[in-house]
Amino acid sequence: MFYGMLVPALSAIFIIIVGNKLLAGQVDRGSMAYLLTAPVRRLTVTLTQTLYFIGALVVTFGSMTVTSLLVNHYAEAGFAKKILVELNFGALVIAFAFAGIMFLASGVFNLSKLSLGTGGVLILAFILLAVIASFANYGVSGLDDVQHLTIISLFDYKDMAQGDAWQGKLAILGGLGAVCFAGGNLAFNQKDLPL
Repeated sequence: MFYGMLVPALSAIFIIIVGNKLLAGQVDRGSMAYLLTAPVRRLTVTLTQTLYFIGALVVTFGSMTVTSLLVNHYAEAGFAKKILVELNFGALVIAFAFAGIMFLASGVFNLSKLSLGTGGVLILAFILLAVIASFANYGVSGLDDVQHLTIISLFDYKDMAQGDAWQGKLAILGGLGAVCFAGGNLAFNQKDLPL
């Protein structure tokens, strides 16, 4: 359950806050106008923000992987190292997809309230749908189809733990994140800014 619900939900909090501040928050506060008065291209700014966002996720989930491996070793929990690494990699990929969605919203909108109202609400809706769909595992009928309404269902931690085919689902999530990051960069570089 930790990887199924708690990791995406906790990482979503970080992603919504940071993703909103990267582009839309700076335009909203006026600091982007100051930054763009320097001889720096918009593309350089957005690529730097993209690398920072992805790097922060890699460091976060990398340290989580190392910590889980150390705890597994010293507590003699008995989990296979390969499965722990794969689960943490899957959690990184779902966080990457969430970050892409939030970065796209931040790149499209000039106001942080609009960025939060689209990207943040969409991510929270995915998490809420995943929570509702999880009740199908406890015998609540009629909720089986709800799990297909959220991208979190592509992070199938049960298949990963059993060694089933999960790479294709994570590839879809990774592709979604990459497309959203590219779209955020493109939208921000082509729009008129209220400077």
